[in-house]
Amino acid sequence: MKSSFENSRLYKQITLVILFYTLLTSQITAVATYRCSQEDCLLPPNLPYYQISSSNQNLDNSVRYSYPSLADQTQPLSNLIPTPSTSTSFSKYSGKATYYNPGLGACGVDANDNSMVVAISAPNFDPMIQNGNPNKNTLCGKRVRIYYGDKFVDGVVADRCPVCKLGDIDLSPAMFSQLTELERGFITVEWGYL
Repeated sequence: MKSSFENSRLYKQITLVILFYTLLTSQITAVATYRCSQEDCLLPPNLPYYQISSSNQNLDNSVRYSYPSLADQTQPLSNLIPTPSTSTSFSKYSGKATYYNPGLGACGVDANDNSMVVAISAPNFDPMIQNGNPNKNTLCGKRVRIYYGDKFVDGVVADRCPVCKLGDIDLSPAMFSQLTELERGFITVEWGYL
């Protein structure tokens, strides 16, 4: 036998949508959306919520609210494998590209000379650090594309280059050698985030 709450209009209008994001991170993200009329809307207590549409935008005179799950408030460790980008924008930088021998980088990922990783210049990297922890930098794991003449190579941000100037980028030997021979030492490139 159903309770009166289960038979109520509010109960019937509540829609719970759970989105699973498991690619690379095994992170589960849940977003609850509550649809209710303004006079009978009850939101979960003690949770941050956001009005995502107003009643004049909905044909059913409802207001929609959502709140983030705890999974949305944490940043999982990532193994920084490049994933296909859905972005069509490309922020371009121009600067000197050198190569370095990656190890345990500022993003907390242990890489080696064969890894397709880059170190971003401190002036590019540092403003994106979250709460003083470079591992939580929003650039960590971001895909980059480096152009040199008619060649290009893709990699992932895994480190910070303390001696690079704004726009410069440090590449793993595996990436640098796809653009030119290591003996050159440095080249002028254009690059950007994918």
